[in-house]
Amino acid sequence: MRFLRTFLRDDRAVAPVVGFVLLFGIGVIIFSGYQAVQVPQQNAETEFQHYENVQNDLIVVRNAISRAGQQNQSQFESVRLGTQYRERAVALNPPDPAGTLRTSEGYNITLDNGTVERNVTTRFLEYQNGYNELEIEPIYYENSVLYLDAESGQRVFFEDQNLVRDNGNTVVITALQREFSQSATGRVTLELYPTDGGAPLPLGEVSVTLPTQLPDSYWQGELAGEDPIIEGSYSYNERTETANQVSFTVESEDLEFNTVGIDNEPDQTGAVSDINNGGDSSDNNNDNLPPGIGQVAYAESNNGELRTLSASGTIRLYDTTQVKTIGPAKASLDGDSNIDIPYVGNNGDLKAIDANNNIISLDDSWNGKQARIGVGDWNDDSTIEVIYVGNNKIKTVTASSTADKLPGNAKANSIAGIGPFAGSATPAIIFVGSNNKEIKYAEPSSGNSIDVTTTGVTVGSSNAIGPPADYDDDSELEVPIEDGNGDIELVDRNGQDGTVDPNIGVAQAPMGKLQVTGDATLEIVFVDSNNNLIQYVNPDNGETGSFEVKADTSYGVN
Repeated sequence: MRFLRTFLRDDRAVAPVVGFVLLFGIGVIIFSGYQAVQVPQQNAETEFQHYENVQNDLIVVRNAISRAGQQNQSQFESVRLGTQYRERAVALNPPDPAGTLRTSEGYNITLDNGTVERNVTTRFLEYQNGYNELEIEPIYYENSVLYLDAESGQRVFFEDQNLVRDNGNTVVITALQREFSQSATGRVTLELYPTDGGAPLPLGEVSVTLPTQLPDSYWQGELAGEDPIIEGSYSYNERTETANQVSFTVESEDLEFNTVGIDNEPDQTGAVSDINNGGDSSDNNNDNLPPGIGQVAYAESNNGELRTLSASGTIRLYDTTQVKTIGPAKASLDGDSNIDIPYVGNNGDLKAIDANNNIISLDDSWNGKQARIGVGDWNDDSTIEVIYVGNNKIKTVTASSTADKLPGNAKANSIAGIGPFAGSATPAIIFVGSNNKEIKYAEPSSGNSIDVTTTGVTVGSSNAIGPPADYDDDSELEVPIEDGNGDIELVDRNGQDGTVDPNIGVAQAPMGKLQVTGDATLEIVFVDSNNNLIQYVNPDNGETGSFEVKADTSYGVN
């Protein structure tokens, strides 16, 4: 009993235990306060910084839509849709917020001179953030206006309309076509393509009706009474089941109208363009189309002279002969208004040439071989790169930088192109592997590395491959290949995705893409193995046709 009484009166360890409990409780309170107050505040700062950045990205996209239509030049711009919170050792973050950029349903722009009426589909753009802390309304683009539309009805205009220019002598309208929807925490690239052709503008006094979500008060202040809009012609029509309408009348000579498509050329059945950029073309239609807008590059079969062929059959000659390799006529490399076509000349140097025969030296240390070349924004930094193969290594170069090898051990024979091939928005380089001619694709990974994935599909020849596109309207990219038997197979990230049999022997040579027949499906352009003629096939319905133009099968079309 004495021992028990002594034990019960012993309080020597009570103070440390009480102290530990108190300190632990204080730590929990501090951590809870940090988690409840500081973490949301810091995450809100991250979201606000991203919101400022995405505003700038969308302003760039808005301007690029205008440039694509007015300069008749493809544009490639990127938007970082979401963001990433800072890493934390102890505290917890909610999921990184993704953003969504999508087009609206299609609405009609109407051009009517009383005799001829043209209806051209256009779409709006909407950016919706997925922030966890900040509550910010979507950002919209319509008819060249970029604005935030709050539920309260208060709008913030980031960029006002540029339909009517400050000089007051021209109305410039750019219709935006094709569906687009992407959600991501990282960057997505928007490829903006102007129309290759389209119906002409009605002549004389043209009544223009535009769809809009903006109120009458905005458009009346921007358009009513402004030159060259005919005085008294402005009107506004509120509608309940679809977009509202703003209308005005302008002389056709004071109206410029262009149609631009997202990630594909515009729908030619509903496109209008009055662009005429001049230039020296020869043969066929002489439609004065600039190179690279719905065109493929090829080498003439007799002397290896570099040429481009448009979807409407126009041929343009370039001041270079005996080319060894040709890249796609796709984009400007130096930022001017002319498309640059990469090629390898007799001396093995990699260069690019535009319609004015201006030449850019890209890699004078490369002894180039006959291997397909790609063009695109691989680094997702809004800079167009040429992607090619040197000593079985994938290399990239820009007009203002030196050649650089991709990290890792990816070995290649030729490049199909660049695009979000892996099912995400991240650009991937699609290429033919050097070991067994398998179709593979490379994506950027963490740090200075890449992830390489194989499709398990082999090609008949390392160069017998075409550029990535959604050829079968399944919302996934495919590349066309020659299967070794004169037929075309479509290959997506999961492997073979269908066979296209044009009933014409397909040469084992590079292929291209054009929109020839006017529907929404891109045609695959190739050189036939019998007559060396440039042919096309619609992968959806098998419709074929010939341009009756001969090309060197060593280089195919690009």
